[in-house]
Amino acid sequence: MTGGATLPSMQCAVQLLQPGQETAAHRHTSTAIYQVVRGTGSSLIGDRRFDWGPGDIFVVPVWYSHQHANTSASEAAILFSMTDAPLLQYLDLYRKEAA
Repeated sequence: MTGGATLPSMQCAVQLLQPGQETAAHRHTSTAIYQVVRGTGSSLIGDRRFDWGPGDIFVVPVWYSHQHANTSASEAAILFSMTDAPLLQYLDLYRKEAA
């Protein structure tokens, strides 16, 4: 409701990727755990590509460059993520940059 973190130490988010959409590559000091709710796509994490589909779970380690892409031509993809960013922000250890 407030747009703030889910918990003081954990942030949850839902990301919608339209068919063919690709996010910009970036990296951050928080760990991110993703669960694929719907759709198919791939994520480039560091220099490795990981293909994913409904029910898959994957982790982006600290400070790894990553980007996500919906590889479907007709179905939107939904990614649910959890990070420890709020805790790192509180400790003034959170950093984020384009890769």
